[in-house]
Amino acid sequence: GVGITHKNLATHVKDQITRFDINQADTILQFSTLNFDASIEQIFTSLNSGTLLLMRGEKIWDVLETKKQINYFKVTIAFFPTAYISILPKETDKQWTSLRICMCGGETLKISVAKNILEILPTHARLENGYGPTETTIAALTYTVSAFNRNKFTIPIGTPYQSRSVQVLDRTGASV
Repeated sequence: GVGITHKNLATHVKDQITRFDINQADTILQFSTLNFDASIEQIFTSLNSGTLLLMRGEKIWDVLETKKQINYFKVTIAFFPTAYISILPKETDKQWTSLRICMCGGETLKISVAKNILEILPTHARLENGYGPTETTIAALTYTVSAFNRNKFTIPIGTPYQSRSVQVLDRTGASV
């Protein structure tokens, strides 16, 4: 486990709300298990923005149930572990009409997976690749994958949230 401060969590939640323009019209899917740091992001972002929070519960949904719940409850924001999102296009044949932001993280997002996810998202929706070890308070960077840049060879880890900064260091700890 990793301990994070209240201040850092509050800053991360504020960054999420600002970057993704999260507001009371949104419905956030609390998909992650409570022992995954993304669940904290989903819960506290919802509580601090006044959105509806759809809680998955203990049972892991299969792909068809996920699609059904997203469409039925008109979920607008969903975060999935990259491993889970990787299986979605194989089983999903229709767009998730309500989603405007689909986030993933936890491991490398492959180009082929990103292309497939973009195919099932509505044209107005954003696919976000989040990055950051828990020690950075859930995530520190995010990258918007779009149809314009989906022909890249790799999906970047992104740019820092508004209240964060990133430094690239060499093996001696000096800035590169």
